[in-house]
Amino acid sequence: MALPGKDPLATGYVKFSVKIEGSWVQFGDFYYYKQITVNDMSPHYGPSEGRGIIYFFGSDFRDDYRGAELGCKVGESIGQAVLVDSNTLRCTIDEIELVNEGEVAFANVALNSYSWPRTDPAAPLTYVPYGISGVFPSAGPYSGFTDILV
Repeated sequence: MALPGKDPLATGYVKFSVKIEGSWVQFGDFYYYKQITVNDMSPHYGPSEGRGIIYFFGSDFRDDYRGAELGCKVGESIGQAVLVDSNTLRCTIDEIELVNEGEVAFANVALNSYSWPRTDPAAPLTYVPYGISGVFPSAGPYSGFTDILV
């Protein structure tokens, strides 16, 4: 939130402190930045395990301030993002939770791995992780002819 008379789009550091029992306790600096815009991603499906890479495209991506912690989120799985340029982030997530057939996981990125920007509810970014959750049955006769469900 900008101070009265200040440009609401201004970015920069402010001292952050809290008054506890009459004394101010300093917690360092807090950096305000312009919220990013996320427009698209690629791919929209991939493996649930194995450090798959997802690229996010948008604007105002940056990592040039103290405390930057670029992150990405697919469903409830959070990974690390790396700045490629101001319009592209490369995301790596070690393991993404599988979704039920016909469902998707929502995807997003944040400069602080916490403040995920709101996306257009009519066109959210989605990802479909694939993987094997089980094999049934786990045994069968040597002669064959056992249907196996993967």
